[in-house]
Amino acid sequence: MLMASPPVEEIYHKTCALASDTVLDSKESPVHPTRLISFLVGLKSKNETMAIGGPWSPSLDGLNPESDPTVLIRTAIRTCRGLTGIDLSLCTKWYRFAEVYYRRGESSHKGRAAPARVETVVIFLPDVWSCTPTLKEWNDMSASYKKQLQKRLPEEMQESKDNQANADCSNDAVKKDPSHHSDLDPKSMKITGLRRELEVRSLSSKGLKSQLIARLTKALKAEHEKEEEEAEMYSEENDPENDEKMHVDEKEDERKKREEEEKRKDEKEKATLEKLYTLPDTPSIVVHPSRLAKGGKFDCTIMSLSVLLDYRQEDNKEYSFEVSLFAELFNEMLMRDFGFRIYRAMVDIPERKEDEKEKKKDTKEDKKDIKDDGTNKDSAKKRDDDEKDLEDDDEEDEDDEEIDEDEETDDRRDKKKDDKKKDKEKKLEKAKLFTVDPGLLLAFVYFDQNHCGYIMDKDLEEILYTLGLNLSRAQTRKLLQNAIVKDKLMYRKLTDKPKLKDGDQQLQSDEAAEEISDQNKDKPTTNLEELASGNKGLLSEFRCPSVLKDEDENCGGTTESPPVVTESGHVMYNGALLDISKLLQQLQRSENARCEVEARMKDVQEELISVKDSATCLEQSSQKTSNELRDYKRRLRSTEEELRCQQEKSNNYYDLLKVCHSLIQPVVTTSVSSSTAGAAIASEDDDKSETVDGLDGDEATVIKHEILENGNT
Repeated sequence: MLMASPPVEEIYHKTCALASDTVLDSKESPVHPTRLISFLVGLKSKNETMAIGGPWSPSLDGLNPESDPTVLIRTAIRTCRGLTGIDLSLCTKWYRFAEVYYRRGESSHKGRAAPARVETVVIFLPDVWSCTPTLKEWNDMSASYKKQLQKRLPEEMQESKDNQANADCSNDAVKKDPSHHSDLDPKSMKITGLRRELEVRSLSSKGLKSQLIARLTKALKAEHEKEEEEAEMYSEENDPENDEKMHVDEKEDERKKREEEEKRKDEKEKATLEKLYTLPDTPSIVVHPSRLAKGGKFDCTIMSLSVLLDYRQEDNKEYSFEVSLFAELFNEMLMRDFGFRIYRAMVDIPERKEDEKEKKKDTKEDKKDIKDDGTNKDSAKKRDDDEKDLEDDDEEDEDDEEIDEDEETDDRRDKKKDDKKKDKEKKLEKAKLFTVDPGLLLAFVYFDQNHCGYIMDKDLEEILYTLGLNLSRAQTRKLLQNAIVKDKLMYRKLTDKPKLKDGDQQLQSDEAAEEISDQNKDKPTTNLEELASGNKGLLSEFRCPSVLKDEDENCGGTTESPPVVTESGHVMYNGALLDISKLLQQLQRSENARCEVEARMKDVQEELISVKDSATCLEQSSQKTSNELRDYKRRLRSTEEELRCQQEKSNNYYDLLKVCHSLIQPVVTTSVSSSTAGAAIASEDDDKSETVDGLDGDEATVIKHEILENGNT
């Protein structure tokens, strides 16, 4: 039986809901531990479970399996490799978990008489985790699987296409269409042709030539008549052109459907191949079930312990019975171990002191006496107050009543506020708890399947009785009365403790040390062997004679027996058969893996140094760029200020220009009009100068002066 389970920390988080878990982790519903422990199981016909293994072979495994424990280990290695492809030769520990004896009577097999005998089935529990490959081996394996997948995909595609083409050819060869009746003349045909046409039409091809001709002509006439009838029936309804188009469309639709089916098949094959050849990221053991074992009906699957415990009544065969028996024994082992862990916790709980109980009773009686005296004094005061109240007026009474009502409402409000504060403080205290002993919490959770948070006293008594310690009823009740309150054991009080602030950690450690010292002083020193023996030491039936002799000689001293060493180098230690050679090989593998990891660590450190250098360079460059950015920002601010000043100046100048324009515009208009008049006069002067060209110079000058005077005026 090959076992697989997650790490212990993951089991704690998934099953126990530790107090230190976050809110996101606590939202997930806790799982029972039996669902996290899984086994590799073989499947036979009708999904019947079976243990992975086979019969012992003297020629292949060796002789004397009773005296030599390594013989059956060789059998397990050989059969497991043949059925699953897993090499268990690297396993260093082999636990002989269970033995099943079948007492066979006399029987006969193939005419041979078999005498009465006893067949023994041994169930081993090896340390499969020692067979897991290293990270480098796993990476190489995953790379080789990827290469095989790349090679396998085109081969599978080509094989599927070739198979389909061959199937089409074979169908064409087998299913030959008969030739048309108009193309055949039975009288001029040979015997071979006649027989071939008859065979195609599924008619008998035996007999003389005249018989064959008559048979074929009859068949041809029937075909001709049938064809004419079909033509008459469909001539009125359907045209031949439309029929041809319909046939063409049907053929195209069929071809498209075939292509789609082929694509789907190819995609499914590709997905299955990728699923088979892609390995997970974490190293694990790869299983290859044998297709030829058990008549081709063998397969493997992984089942949890809870599924194996939920066996059916139909599983009444020997191989399925062995798996169910193993599951029950494994569950009983876990129940015994967890029950003993709870028993140890019950023993470690300090006893309740009687003096404290008596003090509490005395304090309660004193409080009762004080209350009685107070009631007498209150009665005398009430009488005096009544006399005074009769003398007072009714108005004062009403005022007092109003004041009392206001005081009562204020008191109620204060009480409500105090209650809310207390509730908040309690919630904060609950949130600050942390789990001190997760192993003990796992032991309680194994029995608390509904995750109620408590266990009834009757259930705890049954758990302690099933440990086989022969405890009396008085002893169990004495153990349980120290922790049970109202017929329940709230086990979270034993496993969880409040968590203080960071500044109070030293005080917490000092207080914990003082509590541990006080508990050690109060309780007697107990040994695990004494706890495990329980009351068996008081009964001579449960003690071996060798132990009794040692007790008589050494006054109760115990001697440890040396480990048993076999001839093949195996050692029996704590119920497990250790293979020293495989342990040394495993050590060598771990050393090689350590050297590889160290080499990779050096490379990573060098890369880290280079990355640090580049990071420093980038930091320096970023600092430079940040300084430059600051300078540019400062310059930008100065330029923005200058631009703002220039804009203000430009606005002022623009306003001045507007004012100047408004003042100069009338002057400009008058100057423009005068310039136009001057231009007209100048043109007249030019005309006059042309007429005066024949005069002397003095006359001409006199005329010009006159013109100018006239023009100015």
